[in-house]
Amino acid sequence: MPRGDFGPYGSLRGRRRFGRMLKLILAVTALILISASALYASFSWDYYSKSPWKYVPALAPSHPPVIAQPDVGPLDRVLHPEDHIYRKPRTHHYNWTISSSVRRPDGVAKLVYLINGHYPGPTIEARAGDKLEINVHNGLAEEGLAMHWHGLHMRGRNAYDGAIGFTQCPIPIGGNFTYKFEIADDQWGTFWYHSHAQTQRADGLYGGLVVHKPAHNGADGRPPKPKYDEERLILVNDLYHRPAADVLAWYMRAVSNSMEPVPDSLLINGVGSYNCSLAMPAYPIDCVQKPVRPGMRFDSQKRYRLRVVNTGSLAGFTMSVPGANMTAVEVDGGNKISPTPAASVGILHPGQRVDLSLSWDESFSRIRTTDLEIALDQDAFFYPNPALDPTQTFPIHLTNLPSAASMGNGSTPSDSVPIVPYFDLSTAKSLHPASPELSPLEPSTTKTMVLYTTTLMLAHQNNVPMGYMNHTSWRSSSSPLISSPRWFWENGTQLVPYIPYSSSSNDFMDIVINNLDDSGHPFHLHGYDFDVLGAWGVDSHSKAWGSYNPFDIVKPQTTTSTSTSSTSAPTMTKSVSPTLTSTSSSLSARPSTKVKRSHVQHDPSMKAKRAKVEHVAPPGGPLNYQNPVRRDTVFVPHHGYAVIRIRPNNPGIWMLHCHLLWHQSAGMAMGLQVGGDTATAFANEEHNATSALCAA
Repeated sequence: MPRGDFGPYGSLRGRRRFGRMLKLILAVTALILISASALYASFSWDYYSKSPWKYVPALAPSHPPVIAQPDVGPLDRVLHPEDHIYRKPRTHHYNWTISSSVRRPDGVAKLVYLINGHYPGPTIEARAGDKLEINVHNGLAEEGLAMHWHGLHMRGRNAYDGAIGFTQCPIPIGGNFTYKFEIADDQWGTFWYHSHAQTQRADGLYGGLVVHKPAHNGADGRPPKPKYDEERLILVNDLYHRPAADVLAWYMRAVSNSMEPVPDSLLINGVGSYNCSLAMPAYPIDCVQKPVRPGMRFDSQKRYRLRVVNTGSLAGFTMSVPGANMTAVEVDGGNKISPTPAASVGILHPGQRVDLSLSWDESFSRIRTTDLEIALDQDAFFYPNPALDPTQTFPIHLTNLPSAASMGNGSTPSDSVPIVPYFDLSTAKSLHPASPELSPLEPSTTKTMVLYTTTLMLAHQNNVPMGYMNHTSWRSSSSPLISSPRWFWENGTQLVPYIPYSSSSNDFMDIVINNLDDSGHPFHLHGYDFDVLGAWGVDSHSKAWGSYNPFDIVKPQTTTSTSTSSTSAPTMTKSVSPTLTSTSSSLSARPSTKVKRSHVQHDPSMKAKRAKVEHVAPPGGPLNYQNPVRRDTVFVPHHGYAVIRIRPNNPGIWMLHCHLLWHQSAGMAMGLQVGGDTATAFANEEHNATSALCAA
């Protein structure tokens, strides 16, 4: 056969060679696809199948009977400030029994925790200055527990903070423990409580805690008229259909590749409506489709205060109500912010709270129904979960609609107010001036601590994802830190720097939290509110590092014959500083180590030159000392940082940790010892109540 041109493929030999290459490429591609499918199947099967739960088809007769709903919607949790704001402080006594049972929060059968038979737990309402005595009986069969009062300062009651490993041992099976503490006279707002043992809060061991601000009589001798006609509590959380302990066991394995487990559903006040058709056939669930989505009822003529809490394990969310005017007025327990009316508000991260003023647009009041929309933040999801609908709506039924004659007379609570499409909670600023505590802060501080946090998979840890803070992954010690001297728990798994106590209102401490991870971390500090001086992260598409170390310095330019132009950008050099540094004294988490210093010439003017050293500016711009928002839970963006400022005036050992449940469980936590002895901490003080738990 003569050789010739066989079209674009050249010679016959060339075409055969091309055919073989094409077959090889197709074979390799097919192999890659098969391997990827097998990996995903293994990944998913690992996640869903290694569980003690076995799928048993639910028979129709076994479905719980439909209970008639009251006049309010099933999601409504109406609060009663009128019972608390006008009275004197008093002591509230509660008796709780913790148990577990299979329920259907969103239609899917799931083992959940109950408090006195309720899921979630009962709402606590009190006023500033009240005392709470809560006797908790552990009725669980196989695990201990502890309750934390998220956001309360617990001044003088550090032992009742509920942080296992820091302030107490778990309440043993069949045991009892009574939490006794007083709410400060100057603390009020939206809080919540939850278990601080293992993963229990992900399976429902939580509830709302609202502290009302007392009303004082005005000049006329009468109490002021309430600003809101009604208050509601809204607890929102992501939901995993498998037991949270199994989800954590999957995450704490190399196969997870440190990708946080994506939730399956979401709940409002413990209720949801899962679309059973989204369930994957390979991973069956016991699901009963709810015929009607749970909803709420609102009076179109009332102004509402919605106290919203993210009680979830992983995802933040954005909230919107078409036809309503929403204004964020407070965050994280009574901290007022500059109001901005908006159509939607977010992102609210796990552990955070926001109080919303809600009223209805007059033109929209002619329509009887609208929806409450919750959109989960998908930036926290690193793999797809087809079983999840990340944006869900819950119907709102409006009552007491205005008559046609009254429309347009401006009698509705919400007159025409310009609103923005979206209010970003990360941009919130304190309402200034609102109180002496919110006066402008001094730029300088006497102490500064720099922290770095990340998740690592290390060979000597079997490639299990571990959360680290300054090279330390937290693990609970055999006895709580509050009962032990420092030498006992300085063992490489406890990072707890000592901070001198100060009662001065002008004594501050800045904490810089650098996030080296590809995802954000909401950090919660027990026992304190703090000023968020700044928070910033690199663009989501950038691979740069957005860390900030205030001890980095700008290298001064030298003037020589070969030097570059004075307009060239200065270079940065790392200063030699310990992990924790103070401008007045050293704050060390462990015994100090000697650092080899570079040679320094003995120049008589050296001190003067050092005094003029220029420190680098924060990558996100100048810090806010005028009106920083006050919080107890701050979101640190990925590849970014947050700078917070505290007044070290609340003695105790206080936990600082990521509030994403999987990160906290993986060790992303540390403590702050404020006051106490530098050697024995608080071990010499009496902790009879909590010590008895460890002896049980």
